[in-house]
Amino acid sequence: MVYLEGQTARRLLNADGVDMFVVTTAAGALADVEAQLKSLCGDRGMMVHSFADLRQHVDDLMRGVIAGLWGLLALGLIVGAFGIANTVDDETCWNRPASWPCCASWP
Repeated sequence: MVYLEGQTARRLLNADGVDMFVVTTAAGALADVEAQLKSLCGDRGMMVHSFADLRQHVDDLMRGVIAGLWGLLALGLIVGAFGIANTVDDETCWNRPASWPCCASWP
Protein backbone atom coordinates (compact mmCIF):
# COMPACT_ATOMS: atom_id res chain seq x y z
CA MET A 1 0.00 0.00 0.00
CA VAL A 2 1.16 3.50 -0.73
CA TYR A 3 -0.26 6.43 1.24
CA LEU A 4 -0.19 9.73 -0.63
CA GLU A 5 -1.32 13.24 0.18
CA GLY A 6 -3.77 14.59 -2.40
CA GLN A 7 -1.47 17.15 -4.05
CA THR A 8 1.37 14.64 -4.28
CA ALA A 9 -0.90 12.00 -5.84
CA ARG A 10 -2.15 14.47 -8.44
CA ARG A 11 1.38 15.59 -9.30
CA LEU A 12 3.09 12.18 -9.39
CA LEU A 13 0.40 9.76 -10.51
CA ASN A 14 -2.23 12.01 -12.07
CA ALA A 15 -4.69 10.56 -9.55
CA ASP A 16 -7.43 12.75 -8.12
CA GLY A 17 -8.95 12.20 -4.67
CA VAL A 18 -6.92 9.11 -3.73
CA ASP A 19 -5.02 8.81 -0.45
CA MET A 20 -3.99 5.18 -0.67
CA PHE A 21 -3.14 2.76 -3.46
CA VAL A 22 -3.15 -1.02 -3.28
CA VAL A 23 -0.63 -2.57 -5.64
CA THR A 24 -1.07 -6.22 -6.58
CA THR A 25 1.86 -8.14 -8.04
CA ALA A 26 2.73 -11.67 -9.04
CA ALA A 27 4.12 -13.74 -6.17
CA GLY A 28 7.62 -13.91 -7.66
CA ALA A 29 7.87 -10.15 -8.29
CA LEU A 30 6.86 -9.04 -4.80
CA ALA A 31 10.37 -8.33 -3.50
CA ASP A 32 11.36 -6.35 -6.60
CA VAL A 33 8.18 -4.27 -6.64
CA GLU A 34 8.42 -3.60 -2.91
CA ALA A 35 12.02 -2.43 -3.27
CA GLN A 36 11.09 -0.14 -6.17
CA LEU A 37 8.12 1.31 -4.26
CA LYS A 38 10.22 1.92 -1.16
CA SER A 39 12.88 3.77 -3.14
CA LEU A 40 10.24 5.79 -5.01
CA CYS A 41 8.28 6.64 -1.89
CA GLY A 42 11.31 7.22 0.35
CA ASP A 43 12.58 9.98 -1.95
CA ARG A 44 9.23 11.76 -1.86
CA GLY A 45 8.34 11.44 1.83
CA MET A 46 5.64 8.78 1.41
CA MET A 47 5.02 5.56 3.35
CA VAL A 48 4.89 2.01 2.00
CA HIS A 49 3.26 -0.81 3.97
CA SER A 50 2.60 -4.35 2.91
CA PHE A 51 -0.87 -5.81 3.15
CA ALA A 52 0.57 -8.49 5.45
CA ASP A 53 1.65 -5.74 7.88
CA LEU A 54 -1.84 -4.22 7.79
CA ARG A 55 -3.44 -7.61 8.33
CA GLN A 56 -1.09 -8.32 11.25
CA HIS A 57 -1.97 -4.97 12.83
CA VAL A 58 -5.73 -5.58 12.49
CA ASP A 59 -5.33 -9.11 13.88
CA ASP A 60 -3.42 -7.72 16.89
CA LEU A 61 -6.16 -5.17 17.52
CA MET A 62 -8.85 -7.84 17.33
CA ARG A 63 -6.94 -10.08 19.75
CA GLY A 64 -6.82 -7.17 22.20
CA VAL A 65 -10.56 -6.54 21.87
CA ILE A 66 -11.36 -10.22 22.34
CA ALA A 67 -9.09 -10.46 25.39
CA GLY A 68 -10.83 -7.41 26.88
CA LEU A 69 -14.23 -8.99 26.34
CA TRP A 70 -13.09 -12.22 28.02
CA GLY A 71 -11.82 -10.11 30.93
CA LEU A 72 -15.20 -8.38 31.24
CA LEU A 73 -16.95 -11.75 31.19
CA ALA A 74 -14.68 -13.05 33.96
CA LEU A 75 -15.25 -9.90 36.00
CA GLY A 76 -19.02 -10.29 35.58
CA LEU A 77 -18.85 -13.89 36.75
CA ILE A 78 -16.81 -12.92 39.80
CA VAL A 79 -19.21 -10.12 40.74
CA GLY A 80 -22.15 -12.47 40.20
CA ALA A 81 -20.53 -15.13 42.39
CA PHE A 82 -20.05 -12.60 45.19
CA GLY A 83 -23.69 -11.55 44.85
CA ILE A 84 -24.91 -15.13 45.06
CA ALA A 85 -22.63 -15.87 48.03
CA ASN A 86 -23.88 -12.78 49.83
CA THR A 87 -27.52 -13.71 49.20
CA VAL A 88 -27.00 -17.31 50.36
CA ASP A 89 -25.13 -16.14 53.46
CA ASP A 90 -27.90 -13.69 54.38
CA GLU A 91 -30.58 -16.35 53.93
CA THR A 92 -28.74 -18.94 56.02
CA CYS A 93 -27.93 -16.41 58.73
CA TRP A 94 -31.62 -15.62 59.26
CA ASN A 95 -32.30 -19.31 59.84
CA ARG A 96 -29.51 -19.83 62.43
CA PRO A 97 -29.78 -19.32 66.16
CA ALA A 98 -28.65 -15.92 67.46
CA SER A 99 -25.90 -17.59 69.49
CA TRP A 100 -23.90 -18.47 66.34
CA PRO A 101 -20.91 -16.16 65.78
CA CYS A 102 -21.87 -15.01 62.29
CA CYS A 103 -25.29 -13.90 63.50
CA ALA A 104 -24.42 -12.32 66.84
CA SER A 105 -24.66 -8.78 65.46
CA TRP A 106 -27.98 -9.35 63.67
CA PRO A 107 -31.14 -8.16 65.43
